[in-house]
Amino acid sequence: MSLYRFLLFMLSAAALTPGLWGQTSADGFFFRRQAHDGMILLRNASTAIPILDLSGERWVVVSLGTQERTPFQEMLLYYTDLDWVSLDYRDGSAPFQLAQLLRTHSRVILSWHNEPAWQGLSATLKSRWEATVQDEIDAYQRALVVVFGPESALTGFPGLSTAAHLLLASGDSRTHEQLAAQVLMGAESCSGRLTKDLSPFFLRGNGLRINGGFRLSYTFPEAVGWSGADLASRVDSVVQRGIEGRAFPGCQVLIAKEGKVIFHKAYGHHTYNQETAPVSDLDVYDLASITKVTGPLPVLMSLYDQSVLSLDAPFASYWPEFSGTDKQAFTLREALAHQAGLVPYIVFYRELQKGGGGFRGRTVRADSSGSYAVKVYERMYLHKRWRKKMWEEIRDTALLAEKKYVYSDLSFMLYPDMIRRLTGRSYEDILTKEFLTPLGSSRMCYNPWRHTGVENIVPTEYDSVFRLGLVAGYVHDENAALLGGVSGHAGLFANAHDLSKLLQMYLNGGQYGGKRYLSQEVLEEFTRYQFEGNRRGLGFDKPLREPGEGHYIAPQASASSYGHSGFTGTFFWIDPKEELILIFLSNRVFPSRANRGLYELKIREALHSICYTPKSAIWKN
Repeated sequence: MSLYRFLLFMLSAAALTPGLWGQTSADGFFFRRQAHDGMILLRNASTAIPILDLSGERWVVVSLGTQERTPFQEMLLYYTDLDWVSLDYRDGSAPFQLAQLLRTHSRVILSWHNEPAWQGLSATLKSRWEATVQDEIDAYQRALVVVFGPESALTGFPGLSTAAHLLLASGDSRTHEQLAAQVLMGAESCSGRLTKDLSPFFLRGNGLRINGGFRLSYTFPEAVGWSGADLASRVDSVVQRGIEGRAFPGCQVLIAKEGKVIFHKAYGHHTYNQETAPVSDLDVYDLASITKVTGPLPVLMSLYDQSVLSLDAPFASYWPEFSGTDKQAFTLREALAHQAGLVPYIVFYRELQKGGGGFRGRTVRADSSGSYAVKVYERMYLHKRWRKKMWEEIRDTALLAEKKYVYSDLSFMLYPDMIRRLTGRSYEDILTKEFLTPLGSSRMCYNPWRHTGVENIVPTEYDSVFRLGLVAGYVHDENAALLGGVSGHAGLFANAHDLSKLLQMYLNGGQYGGKRYLSQEVLEEFTRYQFEGNRRGLGFDKPLREPGEGHYIAPQASASSYGHSGFTGTFFWIDPKEELILIFLSNRVFPSRANRGLYELKIREALHSICYTPKSAIWKN
């Protein structure tokens, strides 16, 4: 064996088996580059690969050759919600299960793994698998087929000669599986070619080229010239300081640069009890006020793009209840920039409570009915008239004496109803169907208790003043809770992966996954400074206009950068100049909102500063 081949083998082994040497980021990046060259697209009828349309029916991913969930399936779950099935060759019923899946699903990704196990099958079982594929040939041709293994696997597994969509990942490592998923989803390009003839269907030199870059890819920091070892060490250190200081029990951190996710890691546990679940990549957190710029704001930007609304028209044009009040003159621009003179907050839930405990009559009941239809919490249903009462109180609460920057939730509480009035559609329906589903942000939602298994919801706080219990899957903010969990100022839940897609769409100037959501011009308008003495954009937070103490971002952030934070311990920041996104999600209010460790330890500033002071890597693409 030549010295080059020996070194390549050892680096590959380290990349595949982290426990062997303690895999370094540089080793992994080197091996990833080799694996990328082995991605060979052999068939692509109707250019179905890459998958750009994520609307419609869910995909099912069927992996053949194992009983476990594969790295291929796990990586696809970062891009969209889907069903997965793994079938072992040796299971005599598995061919019939495959036939059923091919018949009943129109969107199928089929992956073949573990060629040695296939070669070791009995002739009877092999014949059964081959007959299944032959009987379901039309359905098989609709499936996107991926083969993991050497080029010779193309002549071993059944049905590949008739596959209309066929990708060969010339290896079966975790890296190969992750890369193949990214090729299918349009995150990575593919231009490999066969190195030998596999007559009569596959010939040396065969291989189609497709471009990537449509979606975020997942790679190593070395891909952008950063040292992965240094980055991991520094982020780990900051997060560990936060967990040990009980600033938060766990968190997710994601860093994307130049359209690549170069760091993503889940830390700690759902609570400080080490016996509770460790945080996973797919767990969702209460985003709190990040909802403002990820919920109503993209919908409002779209309506502005369509000239449905004007930023400089009086707010009362879209909310007639303000006509004839002290609020009739301020504009939508002023409201979005927190420059309208609205008070910061109204504590509505106290108006439901009796002095001695419990709730006033005709407010809250334990069971739902036609009148008590707003679910606030378990066995807590609010009378439907309270929404109107909240709108009336916002209308009647006097503006501040001076119109200047004062952060306020109130106008954002109104936006979902305003959007419904302007469009005739449910705000939640528009947000989900026009943004979250096509982006692939399928776990990003309101009221995850309806959609998400409790094991994937990070608990937020023990509420000792209103709901008197653990808040998990229900919105933390009390005003949003009184609106059934769906508001414009709070209520969205997400994990870092799903949030990153929406943020990358912003960074891309309004497009992602081959689809345009917003114009470049509208993003530029909403993310610029709006008023003197006010650091806000429209909805978005921005760096201080004058350097100084008191902000939670790195001082190196450019003037074009923008982001937002959330009361529950969430934060993101986008810097177009650096093509950079940082996401930090935590439940810092667990078990109580009195916990200020996140602020005192300056966790957000420290993480953000790391992104501006990376050490150089050995290799770069």
